[in-house]
Amino acid sequence: MAFAASSDLLTMTISNRISIALVASFLAMALALQMPWQVFADHTSCGVVILAVTFVLYCRSWIGGGDAKLAAATASGSVGLMSWTMASSLRRLAES
Repeated sequence: MAFAASSDLLTMTISNRISIALVASFLAMALALQMPWQVFADHTSCGVVILAVTFVLYCRSWIGGGDAKLAAATASGSVGLMSWTMASSLRRLAES
C-alpha cells in the first residue's frame, strides 16, 4: 500500500501489478487458512461492490482507474479478514 501511495503521489499512476498482488495474496491466505466458502464469497462480493461504486466515481472523473482497482482489491481482502483470522486462530488454539 505504501508503494501504491508513493507511486500515485509521484507519477499519478498505480500499477496493475499491485492490485493483482493484493488479490493473489488474499487468495493464498484464504487457501492457507481454509476459509469457508461463505466467508470467501462475502469478501469477493464486497470487492465487486466496491469496484462497481468506484467505477461510477471513475466514470465521473472523480478518481482514477488505478484508484478504483486498488480500492476493490484492498476491500476484497481486508474486510473482516483480520477479525476472521483472529477468531479462527483462537478457535484452533482452544481446540488444541
